[in-house]
Amino acid sequence: IITLVSRRPDPKFVYFMVCGKMRAPEDLAYCAALFDGEGNVRSTMSRNKWSLSETRIIRFAIKMTDLEPLQKFLTCVGRGKIYGPYREKSWPNYYRSQYTFLVQNFEDAQYIVALIWKWLSGPKRKQARTALKKFIALGYITNT
Repeated sequence: IITLVSRRPDPKFVYFMVCGKMRAPEDLAYCAALFDGEGNVRSTMSRNKWSLSETRIIRFAIKMTDLEPLQKFLTCVGRGKIYGPYREKSWPNYYRSQYTFLVQNFEDAQYIVALIWKWLSGPKRKQARTALKKFIALGYITNT
């Protein structure tokens, strides 16, 4: 639950309660800008080759070579995990390792999108809306 909290009538003192902690709008705007530039959200179907069942997957991800912005994002939104560092064997030596902030369940992805919606650009809003709608439309399908 996201709650708007204000201690004074002055709008510059407006804060948001996120996961039981106070968050300034600037922090949420930072998260939106980071996601806008480096992140993506998508929804797909995954087929298990052994059981031949299909499940829907949603991924809210931000990949970066710097860990600190991802830690700030995680602290601010209070959901998800950071994985890494990762290096592909095929990468040249001058490529830096990557870290990934990842959310793979609908409720947390929807929560984060709602949290930063106000500050997202039009194309990212469209991407998020499309992924969330597609995830719901896919439903649960099993071919057993």
